[in-house]
Amino acid sequence: AIGIIFVFMWVRWSLPRFRFDQLMQLAWRAMIPISLALVVMTAIMVYWTGGVTTYRVGGRVAVYFLLMNVAILIATMIISRLIPAPPPTNRRIRVVGSRFTKKKTVAMSALAGQSH
Repeated sequence: AIGIIFVFMWVRWSLPRFRFDQLMQLAWRAMIPISLALVVMTAIMVYWTGGVTTYRVGGRVAVYFLLMNVAILIATMIISRLIPAPPPTNRRIRVVGSRFTKKKTVAMSALAGQSH
């Protein structure tokens, strides 16, 4: 029991924690397109190889599926370089009238004149 708790704590402390918007961005920009490509290519490969009639896959068909996965991996790596980067999520937005907006007031002008 102590070992399981140790592994849970070790994993939780070691891996970075992603925000919800980062996880959704990863899902929409990467995981869903890759999984759809895998489903479509698997259906094409099953049709092309004559369909799977048993629960066992022969060596030749297994090599075809391996090559298909490698091709999708390479295509994903190439396409990921072509897709533009997403906009930054935590960018500052200027809010008119905010107390954090730097505006020069009469008091600040007087203080700036006194410091010289």
